Amino acid sequence: MSGIQAKHENCSKEKRNVIFLTFPSTHEALAFEKSCQQLELKMALIPVPRMISSSCGLAARFSLSDLLPVLSLLDDEKTHVESFYLIGEK
Repeated sequence: MSGIQAKHENCSKEKRNVIFLTFPSTHEALAFEKSCQQLELKMALIPVPRMISSSCGLAARFSLSDLLPVLSLLDDEKTHVESFYLIGEK
């Protein structure tokens, strides 16, 4: 996971933390989604939120509670991730 940058936005107690991963290509995003499905990890592929980037593309969205299994998957699968974000949502 070299080269991953983390971005943390201010979160109040009323917000829950969500993790977003962005990918260098649609192919990488779809491969990550398939790996998550095989391990029954709950995640969603969504358009990259505007707060992250104005460019088009896909992001994986998942709960902070799934962070460790996702990090393990990234290490095991050698998935190429562009960026990693921790963002508080209402």
